[in-house]
Amino acid sequence: MYETFFVHTLIASYLGVTPVTLSRLRARNA
Repeated sequence: MYETFFVHTLIASYLGVTPVTLSRLRARNA
């Protein structure tokens, strides 16, 4: 159960950070 929680947190953090990184890259390129 702990491993599942860890994976879920990892995915959630990844999905939360990715859009921010993409927006920064787009803003920098633009």
